[in-house]
Amino acid sequence: MKIKKYKQGLEDKAIFGNLGSRITSTLVHKILGNAVVSKDGDIWYIAFDDNLETIGFGLVRKTKSKNTSYLKYLYEDENKKEVKKALIKQIIKDCKKEKNISVWTNERETEQIFKQF
Repeated sequence: MKIKKYKQGLEDKAIFGNLGSRITSTLVHKILGNAVVSKDGDIWYIAFDDNLETIGFGLVRKTKSKNTSYLKYLYEDENKKEVKKALIKQIIKDCKKEKNISVWTNERETEQIFKQF
């Protein structure tokens, strides 16, 4: 598995080209609990399998305090277990590098995975 990081507003073609129909999929929205909404400055983490096919994604938004990040979305394709964990590991690693004091989410399942890390 490979995870690539993109910044919305600078790399939109790569972000939305790789995410494809997941952005508008009602099934993905149902799994996430709401429609995917993003804005310039958001950081996208996109996971790829060995064939460079997209298998999951996460979206992180910096909060107003600048040293805290909000994990807004975390999604893995069906039958692609461990993608969420790999995305969380990468997100936390990057946030540590950026001297973030916390990373948080409102999503309950993801929140449970967070506790492992």
